Amino acid sequence: MPKSFETALATLHARHVDAKAGFDVMVDRAKPGFKPVATRFRDFHAEQARAIAALLPEGARKDGSFMSTVNRTVVRLRDIFDELDEHVMKHIRSGEEWVHTAYLDAIELAPPDARAVLVDGMVQLETLIADTRRQD
Repeated sequence: MPKSFETALATLHARHVDAKAGFDVMVDRAKPGFKPVATRFRDFHAEQARAIAALLPEGARKDGSFMSTVNRTVVRLRDIFDELDEHVMKHIRSGEEWVHTAYLDAIELAPPDARAVLVDGMVQLETLIADTRRQD
């Protein structure tokens, strides 16, 4: 658990940036039937990264972490050995748990003015995951 709200928020921001990096590649390489799902996740992470960056002090904003590179590489490798279609959803949901956990940590430490933004983002993530479960 992070010790400060700023640290928790920076972690959440980095996880969104990292996830978006993987979805950028996935959208480019996804099978036509799966592309709308990948696009929804990519757009969600882009939107949330912007919203959370607005809450961070300027010096605390980062362009993701090493996981951005890992996520892009994993998606490219999966595309080589497998198809980027609905069969990757269990892996996507597993990865989104890291983002969800970061939301919980940030919300726990958030001041009231930031809490609403974070809760809204977490609810959007939960809804997106639930929507994709219905597509299985």
